Amino acid sequence: MVSMRHRLLLLADEVAVIDADLGSAHADAWLVAAIDALAHALVDVADDAQTLTISTPVHAVVLGHDRDSLADRASCAAAATQLRRAHATMRSAVAARTIVTSDTALTNTAVPSIADDVGRALDMLATALQDVASEPGADRHQAVRAQAHRSVRAAHRLMQPDSHSLGPTSNEDSR
Repeated sequence: MVSMRHRLLLLADEVAVIDADLGSAHADAWLVAAIDALAHALVDVADDAQTLTISTPVHAVVLGHDRDSLADRASCAAAATQLRRAHATMRSAVAARTIVTSDTALTNTAVPSIADDVGRALDMLATALQDVASEPGADRHQAVRAQAHRSVRAAHRLMQPDSHSLGPTSNEDSR
């Protein structure tokens, strides 16, 4: 039988390799950082950490090298499905561990809080990617991409240590 900790660590590995093409190098850089932050946060959940421990930077895109193309709807749909599955798996593992630890009076109140934040971020990313995957056409392309990019940035911020004290910066949300 696989321990709940081991199950969450395997899930972190699965999440770390999720990828999708949002049609913009800038948006893709934020998505890579958000996925990386989620993988690290899942390790924190597995380790019963009191707070998120890893700050994940967004690697800058060289000015003028961003592309403006349609997103790869298939990769976005696949990533959304993987993120929804990861959310369900994490919830199941955390719930099973909570039942076990409550029987032994070792319940850690910080873990559900971290797990709740991870769940929100997984859901935000999955919803954003599913919206891109099901976008009705080129006439809505920019609006859907802009909303997805805002959601990806918000999920990334949520997965940073001290995220509750961080507000959006003006240069992040102006893009």
